[in-house]
Amino acid sequence: MNTFGYIVRRMARSFGFKNERERLVVARREATLLSEAENLLGQITWEHCENLDELSEEFWQIKEIDSKQKKLLESIKANESENARLCREHDKLEDEIEKEITALTDRKSAKMQESLKLMHQAEQLRDQVEHTKRKFSGTKTKYKVLSEEGSDEEQLKEIVAELHRIKDLYTEDKAKVTEISQQIQKIESEAAGIAEEIEASRTKARKRLSTMVTEVGKSSSQVAKLSAHIGSLKRTKKELIYRVGTYLSNNAKTRNPEIRKILAHGKGLVSKIVTLRRSIAFNNLLAGRVD
Repeated sequence: MNTFGYIVRRMARSFGFKNERERLVVARREATLLSEAENLLGQITWEHCENLDELSEEFWQIKEIDSKQKKLLESIKANESENARLCREHDKLEDEIEKEITALTDRKSAKMQESLKLMHQAEQLRDQVEHTKRKFSGTKTKYKVLSEEGSDEEQLKEIVAELHRIKDLYTEDKAKVTEISQQIQKIESEAAGIAEEIEASRTKARKRLSTMVTEVGKSSSQVAKLSAHIGSLKRTKKELIYRVGTYLSNNAKTRNPEIRKILAHGKGLVSKIVTLRRSIAFNNLLAGRVD
C-alpha cells in the first residue's frame, strides 16, 4: 500500500467504513514477505559487511562457520570413501569365504561319495562271503556223507580240493571286507576332519565379517554425526544471515555511507523492503493496531 492508498482508506475509515480484519490479514502476509526479503538481503550482502562495525561480528562468525563446514564436508567425503572401501572389502571377503567353504564342502562330499561306494562294495563282499560260507558248509557235509558211504577216493579228493578252494576264497573275501572297512574308516575320519575345517572356517569368517561390519557401522555413525553438526552450523548461519538482513532492512533509509555501499548490492530488493515496511505500517494503522 502506498501513501495515496492509505489516505483514501483513512478517509473511508473516518466515515465508518472499517475493514480492520482484512487490513490485519494483509499486514501479516506482508510481514511474512518482509521476513523473506530480509533473509534474501542478508544472503546477498553479508560478504560485504566486514568493515561495518555493527555487522563485523556476524561476518566473521559466518566466515568461521563456512570454514568449519568445509572441513566437515571433507571429513564426510573421507569417511564415505572409507565406508565404500570397507563395503567393497566386505563383499570381497564374503566371496572368498564362500569359495573356500564351497571347496571344503565339495571335498567332504567327494569323500562321502567314495565312502558310500566302498560301503556298497563291502556289502556285496559280505553277501559273497556269506554265500561262500554256506557253500563250504554244504560241501563239507557232502564230503562227510560220501565218506561215510565209502565213495570213490578220487571223488573225495576232488571234494577236499574244492573245500580248500572255497576256504581260500572265503579268507580272501574276508580280508577284502576288512581292508575296505579300514578304508571306509579312514575316509570317514578325513570327512570328519574336513567338517571341522568347514566349521572352523565359518567361525573365523563370522569374526572377520563381524569386525568389518563394526568398522562400517562406526564409519557410518561418524558420517551421521558430522552431518548433524553441519545441520546445526547451517541453522546458525541462517540465523546470522537473517540478523544481517534485518539490521540492513531497519537501516534501509540511513545516510551512513558504509551501510549505503552495502545496500547497493541489493538495490532492487531494498526498494521492495522499504515499500513493504511502509505498507505494513499503513495497514496496522488502518487495523487499529497503532494510534
